[in-house]
Amino acid sequence: MMAEQRITSGNNCPLKVTRVRASAWTEAKRRRFLDALATSCNVQQSARSIGMTKNGAYALRGRDAGFAAAWSEAMQMGAVRLEEVLLENALAAAERLTREGPLSFDETAEPIDEAPAQPLTADEIRLILFLLTRHADGHKGLRHIGGRAHRATREETNAVLKRKLDSLDRRIKAVT
Repeated sequence: MMAEQRITSGNNCPLKVTRVRASAWTEAKRRRFLDALATSCNVQQSARSIGMTKNGAYALRGRDAGFAAAWSEAMQMGAVRLEEVLLENALAAAERLTREGPLSFDETAEPIDEAPAQPLTADEIRLILFLLTRHADGHKGLRHIGGRAHRATREETNAVLKRKLDSLDRRIKAVT
């Protein structure tokens, strides 16, 4: 397999073809990472699957806006996939209940052709729900995408300043 190459320049040098380090985030590694991320929604596992680190993945996301956008899209795809897994499992469980118990929703309903071979365990369901919740919450923190941190809105900064001024006012009144 031939090593990946890039065209580089710098320090008043003409353009030249250089080999990419084996430890670098090559285009192929980026694609494989994003494919794994879209399947699992797990950054550490996806990075490990291509011989890279989770920290390296986050650093690349922070400095490369294109990679950050692809990352976001992969997470969206992964979340949809996880929701489908939960839905399939819930439908299979409902099908088992209608066949085995007194529960009967619709006598004319067609049985599910492709029920999951093995139901999810409680731990697997909890993990999927945790990942979906984290995805839906947007990780509730600063998002460093394309090298820039999230900027607070005027309302957010005004609220923080008001709380600090109110606190300072209470402290001054307590002293005087």
